[in-house]
Amino acid sequence: MQRFLIWVFVFCVLGSSAQELNCTVDINFAQVNNSVDVTVFQKMKKDISDFVNSRKWTNHVYALTERIECNMFITIKNVPTADRYEATLQLQSSRPIYGTTYKSTLFDVNDNDFNFNYSLNQNLDYSDNDNISNLTSVLAYYAYMVLAFDYDSYSLKGGADYFQKAQNVVNNCLNSAESGWKANDGTKNRYWLIENLMNPVYDPIHTTLYNYHRLGLDIMSTDIAKGRQVIIENLKTLQAIQTRKPSAYSMKVFFDAKNREIVNIFSDESVPDKQPIVDFLSKVDPGNISRYAKIVGK
Repeated sequence: MQRFLIWVFVFCVLGSSAQELNCTVDINFAQVNNSVDVTVFQKMKKDISDFVNSRKWTNHVYALTERIECNMFITIKNVPTADRYEATLQLQSSRPIYGTTYKSTLFDVNDNDFNFNYSLNQNLDYSDNDNISNLTSVLAYYAYMVLAFDYDSYSLKGGADYFQKAQNVVNNCLNSAESGWKANDGTKNRYWLIENLMNPVYDPIHTTLYNYHRLGLDIMSTDIAKGRQVIIENLKTLQAIQTRKPSAYSMKVFFDAKNREIVNIFSDESVPDKQPIVDFLSKVDPGNISRYAKIVGK
């Protein structure tokens, strides 16, 4: 009887644990000519989904309900040769907000340099110490970025270990012939995103990720005004980055995820003096001026 109870306990513990990510993968191949067998894309979708969702990315134990929800949308633009794919990748992750059913977009990125080799019988192998394939290196990089942003939102600089792991992926790929890993591959790529987030100049982003979510959104279910005030005060700390680095890629990624939510937070009729908020947001995130104008009904 005692042994039976032990096995029940072990089953319950192990059965309730899960990997960290719950990522929905979608592949759009409408741009590809009909000569490519669609079963390749079906298998590719399954392999990528299994790689991201089944791999253990941390040493932490996650319950099924704690898995980080994300969506990966891959667009195949061209298949120039057999087993070679030119694509783009859009990735978005979200975080539940305490006391509500609302899920806040936390990370939102578009990668236009997602080119890789893939075959039907290929195993998606990966090592933290080597660049085995561009496909798995890119997927691992973004898995660590999703984790890092999530951990940053729950504790101050809590994502540091996973930003470092993303940095290690970049270091492994610096000699790769594939685009997106090097400083001279453009200004908005994987290299520059992690460079920003590992650079002390951009520390206000890490602080804001924590204060915005944990001390702002998470308390709005009980004190809307207080949570809203924390959010605007912390957004203002990003002005220092905008002044010093007006084209920082990390700022674009942050506001791509948050701009719609920010508009909703400050559009409420109970918000006093909306115009100064709009003026500030338009300066710190000029790419979304027209969206922020909606706060004052323009």
